[in-house]
Amino acid sequence: MQDNELPLYVADSHSLIWYLLDSPRLSFNANEVFNSVEQGKAKLLIPAIVIAEIIFIVQGSKVQADLDSLILKIQDSDNFQISPLGLDELICLKEQTEIPEMHDRFIVCEAILHKAKIITKDKQISNSGVAEVVW
Repeated sequence: MQDNELPLYVADSHSLIWYLLDSPRLSFNANEVFNSVEQGKAKLLIPAIVIAEIIFIVQGSKVQADLDSLILKIQDSDNFQISPLGLDELICLKEQTEIPEMHDRFIVCEAILHKAKIITKDKQISNSGVAEVVW
């Protein structure tokens, strides 16, 4: 838990983009967590790799969205924090072999390092048991 004792969450790419686009694909529980973050009742860490993945998703036309608008929504939120990729995350990446996909492994490492829950639908992450998942 962080110094201010607010619950802390880490978003994966799909949950974050679905929230920002108000998609019905976002689960009720995940939406409740994002709403709690927006109300200042929780904090959200967004790993830099998640932003990079969203850029590739939108530019690859997998999702129709205005990329600048999505980034502005993230920047404008007082309770969204971009987490840079650092040495601690890289060391964790080496150790978390339960998660085969590199992007997902970085997301899991953020949750482990910050003692946060992950907002994700990803079955490999939830089945791994290495971090608590909300979906």
